[in-house]
Amino acid sequence: MQSMEVTKTNTHKSIGGVSVPDSKLAREIKDFVLDTDTELLFNHSSRVYYFAAIAGKRRGLQFDAELLYAGAMFHDVGLMPSHSSAADRFEVDGANAARKFLSTRGISPEDIYTVWTAIALHTTPGIPEYMHPVVALLTAGVEMDVLGIKYSDYPDEVRDAVVAEYPRTRILKKTSFRRSTTVFTRNRTRLSAT
Repeated sequence: MQSMEVTKTNTHKSIGGVSVPDSKLAREIKDFVLDTDTELLFNHSSRVYYFAAIAGKRRGLQFDAELLYAGAMFHDVGLMPSHSSAADRFEVDGANAARKFLSTRGISPEDIYTVWTAIALHTTPGIPEYMHPVVALLTAGVEMDVLGIKYSDYPDEVRDAVVAEYPRTRILKKTSFRRSTTVFTRNRTRLSAT
């Protein structure tokens, strides 16, 4: 694992009226992800949280910020070799990692199911938007960060502040495409064998 410049601090910067939850669970999630993900995925996941939470605030949705943070930070954990299985899509691997993590911290089965569903469906367009706010917002955050969907809904200063706090790297889209293609090919081969 490469060394990240991000440190395990308790800073909770407010951007667009949103900040990371100031809770023991959020700190444990951050520490887990810092120990598991690359800097590229940590920054991407952090941007996803901010874009998702800002979208929720602007839409007037009621949502649990800790659950949204868990979903955002775990949504790509399945891309990491330490959490990638040979049998499942990376979305399911990430959802399973989140379920395992949250179940050891006294989170209710209903809340774990919400986070699991949000992560498992985060690459599925057209369905999450009709589901629980955490599910809908996680997908919205991913779509904004990766595809620029609803880009104009975020003021320039908000977008700039999120990216300044959690910088993009040049290889995000190239790496994401390569990983997604590999996972898709693996899943497609498995499906055609059945």
